[in-house]
Amino acid sequence: MMEILNLTKDLTIQILRDAVKNKTYIEQEFRDMKFYGFNDEDAEIENIKTPTKGVIIDMNTANVLVNVYDAMKDETNKHKFENMLRSWFDFEKLVTFAWRYVK
Repeated sequence: MMEILNLTKDLTIQILRDAVKNKTYIEQEFRDMKFYGFNDEDAEIENIKTPTKGVIIDMNTANVLVNVYDAMKDETNKHKFENMLRSWFDFEKLVTFAWRYVK
């Protein structure tokens, strides 16, 4: 079984790179998850299986995000990408975009 890296700090590109290199999962709790309707009581009522502290990012997803980041040439786009890693809503958009366009 793979190791799970629990994070209480903001997600960064370096953390994603380390997850790919070490072949680990990342369990990430985003600061704005409760704002978007994620809470423990709803999960218990609806019998939803959720990680204890947010979402689990697998190694393949981390690798795709790192590849998209590395393909960016403009520093302003890289900065926007890094900022989007801090919000659950923006992170969800990044993952959808990355999986759609990376082959």
